[in-house]
Amino acid sequence: MTDTRTSKTQTLFDTVERSLDSALLRLEDAANLRAMLAEIEKQVQDVWPEIESSKEGGTFSADDKVQLSKILDKINLLEAKTRARLVWSDDLGKYIRKSLDKSI
Repeated sequence: MTDTRTSKTQTLFDTVERSLDSALLRLEDAANLRAMLAEIEKQVQDVWPEIESSKEGGTFSADDKVQLSKILDKINLLEAKTRARLVWSDDLGKYIRKSLDKSI
């Protein structure tokens, strides 16, 4: 049973990680990114009970911890890149408004 649980957890981790990689590639397409983030959120919600069960049952392995840490790193990277895009967009908007104000 542990092998099945570990295999299922690994499959779920792999799915979330692939989705995060895909989202990182879609930062330029806001609508597509929004859809990817919704899918990732659903995947994490689906995998979390399995993770909790594995931790409580003592079947959460060191490899699971490493993979979960990699997923967290990718989530943090996605957040940082998304924030950077927002800051860039905000700065550009301020620059354009300032330029328009000077020309009026």
